Amino acid sequence: MYRNGITNIPEKVIEFGPGDSLGIGLCALLSGTKEYRALDAVKHVDLVKNKVLFEEIIKLFEIKASIPGNREFPLIYPKLDSYDFPSTILTEELIQFNLSDSRLNQIRKELQNIDNADNTFIRYIAPWSTTADITPNSIDMILSQAVMECVDELDKVYPLMYRWLQPGGIISHEIDFKSHNTAITWNGHWGYSDWMWKLVKGRAEYLINRLPHSFHMREIKKCGFEILCDEYVKFELGLKKDQINKGLIHFFEDSDLYISSAFIQAVKPDRKIS
Repeated sequence: MYRNGITNIPEKVIEFGPGDSLGIGLCALLSGTKEYRALDAVKHVDLVKNKVLFEEIIKLFEIKASIPGNREFPLIYPKLDSYDFPSTILTEELIQFNLSDSRLNQIRKELQNIDNADNTFIRYIAPWSTTADITPNSIDMILSQAVMECVDELDKVYPLMYRWLQPGGIISHEIDFKSHNTAITWNGHWGYSDWMWKLVKGRAEYLINRLPHSFHMREIKKCGFEILCDEYVKFELGLKKDQINKGLIHFFEDSDLYISSAFIQAVKPDRKIS
């Protein structure tokens, strides 16, 4: 983020699809975010786990621990230029304020009841919908980690993100286009016929949407976002273009056959919408 010109701590943050761990949001709060909302399709959150996690993260901030890197998590993207604690951003003065007893105790209290709409710091909404009560032009950052490949109706969700963000607000998404173990090859899920894909999906409430990198980029740009970065990982061993499901192929560009994941950040230009 810092290398893409995002130098301020976002005050209001939304995370899509946190699953059972609110770790990203808790780190955001300890970094200075004032309001964190977690939106999930299905309620996964584990309150006991997150209470323990919060205390562990506090200790890491107190000792200014390095960020776990490629050795601990070799398959996690995006890769960082440095895994040192970001002391140039999180100064000693800022850490002392963010980790003050009164602030931490209030967050602990809200973790006991994260569904409470009156919470100041943290709120969990599941299942969320496009009617979620979020004021337009009010959010500083919307982020996700390996989630947008599972979101249906991207043509509605990306415009919603644009609407929620204030001018200058940022979306930040790490998107995994691989088959998620539904096929032998990394992109084999793109070759399944419609009826075969229904069989694979079964009764799952959600699964990967099978839409490639270029589809996400088109939808993001269509909303009016300006791209800040598009860093992708290439993986060439997989299906060829003539093996892609004919019902999906019109979504694809040639480059999609090799892009297995991408880290995309984009900004809403400095103009408001009604």
